[in-house]
Amino acid sequence: MSGSELDDEKVFYYDARDNRNSALARYATAENANGSVAMASRALEATYYQRAMDKSSNKIVTHLFYDTLNFHQDTLDTWIENLELGSVKISLALQQQSQGNYPEATAALGKLKR
Repeated sequence: MSGSELDDEKVFYYDARDNRNSALARYATAENANGSVAMASRALEATYYQRAMDKSSNKIVTHLFYDTLNFHQDTLDTWIENLELGSVKISLALQQQSQGNYPEATAALGKLKR
C-alpha cells in the first residue's frame, strides 16, 4: 500500500465514521418516533458503515505492521483502537495498567460497548 493509498484509506475511514454516526443519530430519531421500520433500516446502515470502518482500520494496521522504517507506536495504537473490538480495548487497558497508567486503563475499559 503506497502512501497515497494509505491516506485515501484513512479518509475513507473517517467518512464512514461520519456516515455511521449520522445513521445512529437518525436511528435515535426513529426510535423516539416509534418507527420500527426506519429503526431497522438505520441499524443496518450503521452496521454497514461500522464494517467499512473496521475494514479500513484493518488495512491500515496491516500496513503499519509492515512499515518498519516509519514506525510510530502511537499511530499503531490509535488505529488498533479504531478497530472497535472488545478484545482490543481489554488489551489496551492491560497495556496501560502494566505501565502504571491506571486512569487510562479505566478509560480504555470504559469504552467497551455493552
